[in-house]
Amino acid sequence: MENNINKAFAEVYDILMHLGPELKNKVSTKFIEVIKTNRDIRI
Repeated sequence: MENNINKAFAEVYDILMHLGPELKNKVSTKFIEVIKTNRDIRI
């Protein structure tokens, strides 16, 4: 189960990295850090 969550975090992180600066600035930096830390980097 944890692996699926990490894969989902990786996908969310990818989406966040493709946002324009105007939208990305509306997302909490703490949220981005949690997603980045827990993502599956093998994807």
